[in-house]
Amino acid sequence: TLRSLFGQHGARVPAGRLDQVGGHEVVDLNLDILRTRGPSEPTRLEGRISFEDLDLTWSSFPYPITLLEGALVWRGDTLTLEGPGGSEIVEFSTQSGTLCEAKGFIHLPTDDQQASGLLDLKVVNEPVTRDLVVAMDRLSPEVSDLIEALQLRGALSVTGPVEVDSLGN
Repeated sequence: TLRSLFGQHGARVPAGRLDQVGGHEVVDLNLDILRTRGPSEPTRLEGRISFEDLDLTWSSFPYPITLLEGALVWRGDTLTLEGPGGSEIVEFSTQSGTLCEAKGFIHLPTDDQQASGLLDLKVVNEPVTRDLVVAMDRLSPEVSDLIEALQLRGALSVTGPVEVDSLGN
C-alpha cells in the first residue's frame, strides 16, 4: 500500500488536516510507483515534489525556514534539492527574514538507518535571537550555553557543508 511505501521512509504519522492550526503544507507531488516483475521484488517511489513558499521545521533543529521555490527530486532513497530552472540552489528565508541558499541531498530513513545527507548552506548575517539559540541547543548545547553565558548579540554566518550520517551525527 502507499502507507507502507511511505512508511519505509519514516512517514508513519498522518500530517493532519489542512485547516488545523499547524496543519500541513500543500505541494505538487508527481511520483511514479515502480516495481520489477516477480515475487518478493521491492516497490520503489520516484519522482518530483515541487514547492513554493514551503514552511519547514525539524524536531532536531526547531527553527522555522521557508523554502522559496524549487523541488525535491526523489530517486531511490535520496531526495535532491533542485532550484528554479533546474539549478542546484534552492533559496530559503529564515524566521528573521534572512535570505539564504542550500544545495545538496538527503538520504531518507530506512528500517535500520536514520535520515542522512549533505547540504551545502549559505547563511549570511542571521540575527542571533532567542529562538535561534534554543534551536542551536538541540545541535550543540555547548555553543548555545556559551552564547547565553556571554550574552552575545549580533549576527551569525554559516557557509559550507553540513553533513549528517545515518547514525544521526
